[in-house]
Amino acid sequence: MARIFISHSSKDNFEALAFRDWLEREGWAPEDIFLDLHDIGAGARWKEALARANERCEAVVLLASPASLASSECRLEIRMAEDYGKEIIVAILYLLTAADDALEPYRERQIVDLGLEPRDASFTVEHNGQTKAVTFSTRTLRQIKARLNQPITPSRAGGLTGNRQRCYGASGDEIASIGRLLTERWLHRRRCQLANGAINAQARKAAEAAQ
Repeated sequence: MARIFISHSSKDNFEALAFRDWLEREGWAPEDIFLDLHDIGAGARWKEALARANERCEAVVLLASPASLASSECRLEIRMAEDYGKEIIVAILYLLTAADDALEPYRERQIVDLGLEPRDASFTVEHNGQTKAVTFSTRTLRQIKARLNQPITPSRAGGLTGNRQRCYGASGDEIASIGRLLTERWLHRRRCQLANGAINAQARKAAEAAQ
């Protein structure tokens, strides 16, 4: 099953927790779902998610609401998901339809509506000492599961070159942050490659000396 990053606004924490609970009911392991409830920042979220998922957080689900679409953190997360070539599903929570102008930047992605009637999947969520009942459309949840269970390939997830042309409303500072994070990721890989090369060279020398 795909490792999943849930992008959402902190105003929708209850809905995000309900969605996570549904994923776990459907067989996803807790360690394969990344959900931040502590506002640690988009860059830090991605760093931790990539570390926890061994750089294989294959799919991103954007829980779309007026709050998340207005969030610079969510925009940055989706932009980074594009640059990392991740599968992206946009799941509407409430107060939006697929035809809304606010969703225009995501038209090339699958957009589904968790608020469609009948909302017959019920969840009771506790968070920070409060309890809330959350309901989703079972039909939409099945669509999401079917999509996530499909093999995720570069052609489905999108590539780096084409996606750099779409900013999803990101500001110059946000794009600069993406650039820094991508550079940091490349440097980390390069350092690992150099370290492995040095270890292999030492091993070869030791083997030659032993002959």
